[in-house]
Amino acid sequence: MTEFSVFYKLNYNKTFYYLKSLSGSSDLAEELTQETFFRAIQYILTTKGTCYNTSWLLKIAYNLFIDYVRKNRIKLDNIEDFEIESKKVWRIEEALDLNNQLNKLPVRYKTAILLKDYFGFSYGEISNILNCSLSTVKVILYRARKKLREDLTDE
Repeated sequence: MTEFSVFYKLNYNKTFYYLKSLSGSSDLAEELTQETFFRAIQYILTTKGTCYNTSWLLKIAYNLFIDYVRKNRIKLDNIEDFEIESKKVWRIEEALDLNNQLNKLPVRYKTAILLKDYFGFSYGEISNILNCSLSTVKVILYRARKKLREDLTDE
């Protein structure tokens, strides 16, 4: 089995669920996941690159999602609901409430929370994926968590 096939098997689900979380659509997530791996393979073949990891792949996925949104002139507030998949067992009401509140956040906030708290990426990896500085990532996460806490407390 080639090194890339192992990489594909290890990262397919992460990439798919990340894109599904952003887009709210399984069909769109599937399409963008395939395009993500296609672009990754193109890059590796043209540059003879061997240094690739999950955060690099999710950066490609994020950029494809943003390109899709811009190309199709989708307002980010109108993206469908997504189902949050948790590593912990949540009561259904709590999960639905959290899901609803996450969907109300701006996409940049939602993305930062998903990357840090769900996928467990470091601040450095998130700054690389979102193409912003480390301090900006910390500010975004602070504001996103604060907004999420306020929204959950209000309801």
